[in-house]
Amino acid sequence: MVASGLFYPEEKTQAEAELVSLGMAKFKEGRARAILVPHCAWNISGELSAEAFLDCPAELSRIVLLGAVHYKKERGLFITESDFFETPLGNIPVCRELCEALASCSTCFEINDIPHLLEHTHEIVLPFIKYRYPQASLIPVLMGGKTPNLVSALAKALRIVFEPVLSSTLFVVPSCAAIHAEKAEAEQEAKLFLSLLGGNKAHELMKAFEQGKISACGTPLAAALLESGLFEEYTGKTKMPPLHCTKEPGGEFIYYTALSLV
Repeated sequence: MVASGLFYPEEKTQAEAELVSLGMAKFKEGRARAILVPHCAWNISGELSAEAFLDCPAELSRIVLLGAVHYKKERGLFITESDFFETPLGNIPVCRELCEALASCSTCFEINDIPHLLEHTHEIVLPFIKYRYPQASLIPVLMGGKTPNLVSALAKALRIVFEPVLSSTLFVVPSCAAIHAEKAEAEQEAKLFLSLLGGNKAHELMKAFEQGKISACGTPLAAALLESGLFEEYTGKTKMPPLHCTKEPGGEFIYYTALSLV
């Protein structure tokens, strides 16, 4: 784990206490089957993540975690080799059957643990998953690169593999909403990102991303989920507050939010 102790508590008791303080102990039966959540420190956006998870059904069998590779320019769709992912609350079992089913759908997929071991994107969200769905299995996918062929390959694979089990599956996309050196531009990008995502406009979403009008790291993953056709009829619902802004030491402004596809 590369982010424990920095972005969230590494000890079980402390992690559970913080999740409770963020509202995760509330009993709530939501209807969302896919959510966009922040992937930054819990003290910055933990409440947004908690609200998004509480907007989902109380019982689900599997969680599909779709994240972007940040640390290098390796291209591809990476499936884990691991049998479980660690969290302070305990291990989450990986559904090897469905991971292998995804990998068999396209040569764009690669079974490779290295990107997963070095990436923080999924790690920050895992304790929320373990707390909300202690018995669920995990299907984690990382995307390196942003080419349309990767988006299409992932979209087709998601539909093939998960359409038969859609009713018991939750899709989670960790992502920022925008990152820019100027605050006004960052806010404008974030609003465009949410508008296109909430409007189920996969093609426009990727086009804006490729043109540099959107900088949200999870854009290709969200576009693939929309392109899959698994959520053709839904309304995107932004959680309150709609946007949360932080400023990085290097001067960049980062906007975060949470979105539920209901």
